[in-house]
Amino acid sequence: LVRIFRLSREGAETTFGYVAPGEAFGELAVFGDYRRESFAQATRASRVWKIPGTAFRQLLTTRPNLVLAVTRQIGARFKRIESRVEDLVFRDARSRVAHILLELAEDFGREEAGLVVIGIDITQAELATLVGITRQTANGCLRDFENEGLTTRRGRHIVLKDPARLGEISRETRGA
Repeated sequence: LVRIFRLSREGAETTFGYVAPGEAFGELAVFGDYRRESFAQATRASRVWKIPGTAFRQLLTTRPNLVLAVTRQIGARFKRIESRVEDLVFRDARSRVAHILLELAEDFGREEAGLVVIGIDITQAELATLVGITRQTANGCLRDFENEGLTTRRGRHIVLKDPARLGEISRETRGA
């Protein structure tokens, strides 16, 4: 599991997302003269393959199914970015936190006794950077969700007790 993030000039981190096992990252630099601006950090013991750009481009010319797989990954990431921009514009912190919890559950969740355990360790600060809020605001949203019986914590794992209600909250817009 690899976290993709950027640093501001002041050193503040913004997490863009996580790369699951089997996914590629850093591929955009292969397709053009793009300077890498993001960082990658393994959040678990990981094995990462570094493939030289020329070898990767050559491999893509001989494997159409690989082109399709990489294109799907890029498209899915783009869709997530669009969704997060929409969240920043139209949704408050509470609905954005609910949305990212559901997104993480979709990507890394496992069902246990009718609950959904998000199978990655995530701090309040990391959660906050995913949705563009402060750690204190993320903490308040999580505390509210726990008090409402929607979530709980198991160490650094977040457990969804009522994903349907979180889905309703995630679709709420400002002023609604």
